[in-house]
Amino acid sequence: MILLSVSLVSISLFIYQVILNRIYSTLFWYHYTFLITSFAIFGLGIGGIIAYNQRQKINAFEVQSLYKSIVMLSISYIASLGIIYILPFQNDLLVYLILAALPFVIGGYYFSSVFRELAGISDKLYFADLIGSGLGSIIVLLSLNNLGMFRSVILICIISSVAALLYAKHFKVKSLSIFILLTIFLIGLFIPARYVYSIEQNFNGFLTNRTKTLGSLSESGKKGKIVFTKWNAFSRTDVIKIEGDPDEMILTIDGTANAPMYKFDGKISSLNKYKKDIEYLPFSFGHNDKALIIGPGGGRDILYALAGNSKNITGVEINTSSIDAVEYFKEFNGDIYNRPGVRIYGEDGRNFIRKSKEKYDVIYLSLVMTNASQNIGYVLSENYLYTIEAIQDYMDHLTENGKIAFLAHDEEDLSKLAATVIRALNNKGIPIEDTPEYMAIFRQKMAQDEPGDEHIHYPMLIVKNKPFTVSESNKLKNAAAKGQNSILYIPYVVEKGPLYHISKGHLSLTGFETGFPFNAAPATDDKPYFYNFNKGTTLVLMVILFTVLLGSVVLFKPIVSRNSILKPALYFSGLGIGYMLIETPLIQKFILYLGHPVIKCQRQGRYNSCNVGY
Repeated sequence: MILLSVSLVSISLFIYQVILNRIYSTLFWYHYTFLITSFAIFGLGIGGIIAYNQRQKINAFEVQSLYKSIVMLSISYIASLGIIYILPFQNDLLVYLILAALPFVIGGYYFSSVFRELAGISDKLYFADLIGSGLGSIIVLLSLNNLGMFRSVILICIISSVAALLYAKHFKVKSLSIFILLTIFLIGLFIPARYVYSIEQNFNGFLTNRTKTLGSLSESGKKGKIVFTKWNAFSRTDVIKIEGDPDEMILTIDGTANAPMYKFDGKISSLNKYKKDIEYLPFSFGHNDKALIIGPGGGRDILYALAGNSKNITGVEINTSSIDAVEYFKEFNGDIYNRPGVRIYGEDGRNFIRKSKEKYDVIYLSLVMTNASQNIGYVLSENYLYTIEAIQDYMDHLTENGKIAFLAHDEEDLSKLAATVIRALNNKGIPIEDTPEYMAIFRQKMAQDEPGDEHIHYPMLIVKNKPFTVSESNKLKNAAAKGQNSILYIPYVVEKGPLYHISKGHLSLTGFETGFPFNAAPATDDKPYFYNFNKGTTLVLMVILFTVLLGSVVLFKPIVSRNSILKPALYFSGLGIGYMLIETPLIQKFILYLGHPVIKCQRQGRYNSCNVGY
């Protein structure tokens, strides 16, 4: 009984940790989310210290105290997450840290006490704890993907309540309170779906956050309304309808990562208006029969492919809720994902291309990691879509005269992409000075641009697996002239800038990469940090390292000095560091070889969905 109770508490804490990550991802940016969660998990240690100090004062096994701690754990889950839910957005990380840490402190108290009092079976307790964590990693994915956020919170309350019940039965403790709590939580699972949907949609902290898309719209004087919401293990996905704009809605992931969803009547002739856009340029020349769209989001890129007469279109979208959102508004978008010739897969794009045996006329990646446009914290995020090896994988899946197209955010993205493409082409045996013959670059003119303004907005980089012909270059030039697009480089037609100097031997690739005020060196599969534009060690990493070292000295030096345990402390610290140095690279590599860690493919409905973790 006690071992099963330990496993259940471990399961509930693990699920709570992931739920916390998901909730804070909607409120904060990448690095803040994990910073808060990491410090919250530190609450386990604080709970252990509280248990240790209590044991020094009370030299007896407090059965009732441990039972109460599990009951309090059940209550703390819903209390902490409930307060986070109803609280208006606070621009104060400490508030969210304290709220997040409470269940971890209680859990740490429980585990420390159990291991101390039942030291004779500590090996079995540790095994039960590990089993619980392993099961939790599977259950949380199934729960978030199938039950949603609200019912997943209720689930961890139920799991910890059952743990308390088993503990009470093992030690013969009166357990009327936990029976009442368990009954309440079980009733919570059966709240009607429409009320659950309303609860999940109206997350107050999210709605009042002015730093995310909905708040930004309000700040700019526009009125946006959320008309679709879905939580899963990958994200919170919303569709925002802007008042006064009947032709477009915005699909957002975790409040940002915006992807437009256009109104479409299903007629190809109505797509002519998009042929002036920079996104259409890859489809304006050559063969486009078979297209692969990585990250189609709200379906806009599918429209460009259709406008370019693509007959066989494959879309690979990592967020299956985006696919659900597009299908939900099929009357608005012309049921774009279920048109004849269109196939949509819910899968990681790089993993998909590595497994595919197909050849494509066009491989298209348009702002796949849209959050990176905010340039906040993404230097620490692995991205296997824009590495040298990824470009080589794409080129291996092109038809004889195929092409790859990248829509980027700005000059930083473009410069690093260009360097990455040149390296990939050179690895295929093409001399550096010949690589510009395979590339064409454009930028989008913006309404706020002043005469002579050379700022690069949403650049398009097109790469062929064969050199551009004069005819293809002229077609691209004419297509670009139809819209608000400036040509930065096209072989034979407009040859200028760094690519021109590379082609003439005036500039080496190393000189190109180091000639920018930011880091333009290509990312690789061994170092997949495409959005790390910092030269040298990033400030974020230095701050984290300094904080960890300072915190370790302040917290542990008194204990180590008082008990003369320097060598054991260094030994176990070394074990922990070594474990992390092995674990982190393995996780990174498994993402590459197995795909994103929260999805695995299975057929679902009318599209190929991948929504169960491996």
